[in-house]
Amino acid sequence: MTTKSKELIKSTKQKFYLYSVIAGLLVFSVSVHSLNVYKEIIKEQKNLQNIYVSIGKQIRLINRASLISEQIEASRTDKLELKSKLKSILIDLKTELNEVHKFLRIGLSDDNRKVEQIDNLYDVKAIQDKAQSYLVSGFKLTQFENLSKTDLSRHVRQMTDNSSGSLSDLLLFIGRKAKEAQAKSMDDLNRVGFVFITLCFLQIIIVWLFIFKPLYRTIADQNEKITDALLRAENASHSKSNFLANISHEIRTPMTAILGYADILKTDEVPKKERSEIVQIIDKNANHLIGIIDEVLDISKIEAGKLSFEFKDLRLGKFLANIESLLQVKADEKGIDLNFVVSDGTPAVIYIDPKRLKQILINLIGNSLKFTEVGEVTVSVSYCNDSQTISFLVEDTGVGITEEQLPKLFKPFEQGESSVSRKFGGTGLGLALSKKLAREMSGDVKILETKSGVGTKIEASFQVGEVISEDFVEFIKEEAKPAEVVNETSKQLEGYRILVVEDAKENARLFKMYLEFVGANVEVCYCGESAVQMIKSQEFDVVLLDLQLPGKDGFQVLSESRNNGFYKPIIALTAHAMKEEVLKTQEAGFNMHITKPVKSNVLVESVSKILKHKITTA
Repeated sequence: MTTKSKELIKSTKQKFYLYSVIAGLLVFSVSVHSLNVYKEIIKEQKNLQNIYVSIGKQIRLINRASLISEQIEASRTDKLELKSKLKSILIDLKTELNEVHKFLRIGLSDDNRKVEQIDNLYDVKAIQDKAQSYLVSGFKLTQFENLSKTDLSRHVRQMTDNSSGSLSDLLLFIGRKAKEAQAKSMDDLNRVGFVFITLCFLQIIIVWLFIFKPLYRTIADQNEKITDALLRAENASHSKSNFLANISHEIRTPMTAILGYADILKTDEVPKKERSEIVQIIDKNANHLIGIIDEVLDISKIEAGKLSFEFKDLRLGKFLANIESLLQVKADEKGIDLNFVVSDGTPAVIYIDPKRLKQILINLIGNSLKFTEVGEVTVSVSYCNDSQTISFLVEDTGVGITEEQLPKLFKPFEQGESSVSRKFGGTGLGLALSKKLAREMSGDVKILETKSGVGTKIEASFQVGEVISEDFVEFIKEEAKPAEVVNETSKQLEGYRILVVEDAKENARLFKMYLEFVGANVEVCYCGESAVQMIKSQEFDVVLLDLQLPGKDGFQVLSESRNNGFYKPIIALTAHAMKEEVLKTQEAGFNMHITKPVKSNVLVESVSKILKHKITTA
C-alpha cells in the first residue's frame, strides 16, 4: 500500500469520527430538547386533568353538603348522624379546595399563559374567600346545638346559595377553562408530535449530510483513485512489458554482433585488416550496450531521487565542438547535413552540469539523426538576457510525430511506435530521461512544432543565471582529438608490481593483459582473504581492488591491509558508478575510484598517474 493510499484511509477515518461525533451531539441535543418539551406537556395534561376531576368532585361535595345542611334544618331527629356526614364531607371538600388552589398556583405555574387565562376572568383569591365562607358556614352547622334557629337558617341559606350560586358557578367555570386548557394542551402535544417527527427527519438529513454523504464521497473518491491507480498500474505494466520486449531486442541485437564476431576471431582464417574491422564492430556494439544500461540506470535513479548533479563553469564553444564531432560520424553515415548555429550574444561560459547537458543534447540530436533519412539536422543555440535562459533548438527534416504519438513521447518505457519490429531502434527512454534531467536542472524539454512526414522542432532550455562576462562564442569548429589508445610498444609501467583483486576471472585476466601490455608485472587473486595475505606477504606498488568479493569485501581488505602496514596506493576498481559510492570509497581511504567497464587506455593512464602521485578519480 502506497503512502498516498495510507494517508487517504487515515483522512477518511478522521472525517468519519469527526462527523459521527458532530451528528451524534446534534441528534442527542435535539432529542433531549424534544423529550423535555414532551414531558412538560404530559405533566401539564396531568395537572389539568387533576384540576378538572377535582372540580367535579368539589361540586358534588358542595351539593351533598348543601343538601345535608337543609336536612339538618328540617330534621327533628337524627341530627347527630347528619352532623357527622356533613363534617366528613366538609373535610373532603376542604382537601379538594386546597388541591385546586395548589394546581392553580403550583401545578400550572410552569405555564404562565394558562394561569393568566384563568386569572384574567376570576381572581384566585375570590375562590379562596368564597370557599372559606362556605366551609365556615358548613362547620358552624356541625355545631348546631350552639346555634339559634335564626343562625342555623342563615348558614343553611348561605350554603344553599353558594352550592347553586357563585361558588359552583366559579368552580364550573374553572372546570371549563381547565378543559379548554387541556384541549389546547392536547393541540400543543399534537404539534410537538409533528415537530418531533420533523426533527426525526431533520436528524436523518443531518446524519446524511454530516456522516454518510462525506463518507460516501470519500469512499467514492478513494474508489476512483484506486481504480485510476489500477488503470495506471495496468498501463504501466503493459508499457513495461513492451519496454522489456523492446529492451530485449535492443540488447540482443548488439550482443548478436559481439558474440558472432568474437566467434569469428577464434579462427585463424580472418585477415588482419578484417580482424581490425571486427574489433571496431565489437567495440561499437559494446559501447551501445553501455549506453542502454546507463539510460535505464539514470531513469531509475531519477525516479528514486538519487541522481546527482555537478554544476560548474563550462566553455560552451569547445563543448559544442565535441558534441558535433561525436555526432558527425552518424550524420555522415546517413548522408545528412548536421549544422550548429550559435546566435550572437551567446556567452562563452555558462554555469551548468556538463555531463547531464551532454547527455540531453546527444539524446535529442541523436533522435533527430535517427528519424531523419534525407535532409538536415540543425542545432541553434541562443541566450536570453531577460529570462537568463540558454536554449538549444534541434530541427530536423525527418518523419515527424503524429498526434497519437505525442502524449507518449515523454513517458518512460513508451514509444511512439511500440512494436518490436519497428523501423527505428531505441529503448524509448531517451526523451523521457532528457526531460527529467532538464527539469532537475531548472530547465525543460519541449516539442515546439512537429508534422508527420515533414519534421520536428524540439527545444531544451536551461536557467543558467545572469552572465556578466562579455566573452561570447565566436566559433565551435575545433580539431577533434584522436582517441587515446594503448601503445603496446610503450612500456609505461615496466618494473612495477601490481596486484589485481577481482572475483570475475575473465575480467581479472583482461585487466592483467591491459597492464602487461605496458610492461607491468601483474599478480591476480579472486577473494578477499587471499588478497589480504598476498598484500601482507609480497611487495606491490599498487593494488586494483574490487569492492564486491567473496569472503571479505574490498573495504575490509583495505582496512586490514592498512593495519598491516601497507600504505602504497590502493585503487577501487568497481562497477559502482553512483556519486555516493565514489564518495564512500574516498572516505574509506581508497586513493582512486575507477568505474567498470574500463578501457585499456583509461586503466593504464589512471595507474600511471597514481604511481606518479597524480591522484585523480577516473
